[in-house]
Amino acid sequence: MIRWLFLVNLFLAGCASPAADLLPREVCPEPVGTRQAVDQHWLNGAEVWRLRQSVLITIGGRKIPLEGFMVLDLAREQIRLVAMNELGVVLFELLVTDDSEQLLRAVPPLRQQPGLAQGIAGSLRRIYQQPRPRQLDKQEQRRSGLRLWRTTGDEHVDFVFDCTGHLRQTVMTSELLRWQVFYHSYRPVDGEDVPEHIVLKDYGRGVTLNIRLQEATRQP
Repeated sequence: MIRWLFLVNLFLAGCASPAADLLPREVCPEPVGTRQAVDQHWLNGAEVWRLRQSVLITIGGRKIPLEGFMVLDLAREQIRLVAMNELGVVLFELLVTDDSEQLLRAVPPLRQQPGLAQGIAGSLRRIYQQPRPRQLDKQEQRRSGLRLWRTTGDEHVDFVFDCTGHLRQTVMTSELLRWQVFYHSYRPVDGEDVPEHIVLKDYGRGVTLNIRLQEATRQP
């Protein structure tokens, strides 16, 4: 039961802790254009991605490995995730849109946890759906790339791009929230550059989620 509670607390928190080398450091030979950065961002497309991922959750020194199988439909803004433990047992299956979530199945200890689907869906939206960079965002050219940012109400979001125009960091801060997502080690997959390593952190709860991409295929 303790293992299940650690899993639940992670997804209700939101998730990840970066190493220093996750941020771009190289000096760009020329400025990075806003249009280039926004247009080539893989999550701004309209494709359907099938992703197999290894996930390591760290909570207060405890480490929990998981395997995730995801269908990411960017055109419909929909995510379908099946998560399994290291023994291949399906823990849950979840359908997420930009404003709703549905827990399709879950093992009994997880299904009995209130707010489980909402917590997991919130983590997935932060990584794959919201927020996304826009061409109308304010911009700042840096030696190591481009920074875009905007403020809506009390929410402030920053996007950091490297010299190649790849999104490397998203930071959200408000009165109630402070979290970061890091995208690292991009590789070409079916004509699109996709990050092999994603890190998500919720500073309020000190929970770390590390995602390693194992397989990826794109459907036009």
